[in-house]
Amino acid sequence: MQTERQLYSRGGPQHDALPIEGFSPFLQAGIRMAYGSDSKPYREARIAAIQATSVTGALRLGGTFLARFPLHLGMKSVFVPNPTTGEDARALHEAGLDVKLYRFFDRANGGVDFAGMCEDLARAPEQSIVLLHVSGSSPTGASLIISQWRTLIDILKAGRHIPFLVMEFQGLASGDPNIDAHPVRYMAQEGIPFMLAQSFDSAMGLYIDSPSILSIVAHSHQEKLRIESQMRHVARTLHSHPGPLGAHIAAGILNDSQMYRSWLKEIKAMSDRLRSIREKLYDYLTNKLQTPGVWTHFRGSRGMYSAVLLDPMQIRTLATREHIHMLPDGCFSLGCLNAAKIEILARAIDRVVRDPEPYLTDDTTLQLELALHEPFPSFE
Repeated sequence: MQTERQLYSRGGPQHDALPIEGFSPFLQAGIRMAYGSDSKPYREARIAAIQATSVTGALRLGGTFLARFPLHLGMKSVFVPNPTTGEDARALHEAGLDVKLYRFFDRANGGVDFAGMCEDLARAPEQSIVLLHVSGSSPTGASLIISQWRTLIDILKAGRHIPFLVMEFQGLASGDPNIDAHPVRYMAQEGIPFMLAQSFDSAMGLYIDSPSILSIVAHSHQEKLRIESQMRHVARTLHSHPGPLGAHIAAGILNDSQMYRSWLKEIKAMSDRLRSIREKLYDYLTNKLQTPGVWTHFRGSRGMYSAVLLDPMQIRTLATREHIHMLPDGCFSLGCLNAAKIEILARAIDRVVRDPEPYLTDDTTLQLELALHEPFPSFE
């Protein structure tokens, strides 16, 4: 990467440990990208921010912050989408929050069960925390459209709920980081109190130390300083110092106009590639193979993930017979597919749909093939 080469040509990042809050140029550039340079909270310097490690680390830090400073007595509930990744749910649970699920993924059509989602959140206890994915959800890829976000915000306001937004794929959903950040900026404009976990792994390939940012919009600059003090206090119990390399690289990209323009071109190309993968999967299953079922949901998913609408037996057969492993809900990352693997996956799905019976195998092999994480308990 050009930014990394330039960084090392200048002697590389300093070997001194970062302060507990992280690398300041990275934090400022990151919140500017998320909230917009023209947003009122950014211009008034009232966005509290701290560096974390990965989205999971940001969720754990934010969850601990919310559990430690509850708005009312008793254990605070956090509602997460069904399905959600096990590590996200566990990070919030380990932070001291009572994790519950709300309906999100509609297995009938591969989109969002918006009516069920609204019903569950409307009857959630007042001042609940609600985990929401922006610019593509993980692990399903199902996404809300702008009109649905606005309806949802009215429900959040009525219940005085606290949105905990997760933005892992800014720029990868539409190809434009500004479009993908619309829900974040709209909530900030509406004055809704919320928390944002922001990742740079997928959009910048920074898996080396996974820099992330946890941010909160405060009512004033003084309140921002108080919130950051408490965020540092929480962070100190989770890590001594965040990693410097990824933060320096991200800051180098976002703060250099030429680098930033190059990155925008790259992120658009990456988004187009993900869209092409979805289109090819749809074309193989619908037109070339004429696989029984409806596969239009591939074209409607956003971000890095998508899902096959197969039942549990078919998912097991994919693993045991075709040696293609997915999450128990049939979710998978599009980033691992090249042209050859797209066809391999499509043909495997076609065979499983037409003949879902798994091959007989010994117990040991079956155990190895099905060594997947258990999904989080269902919404009650």
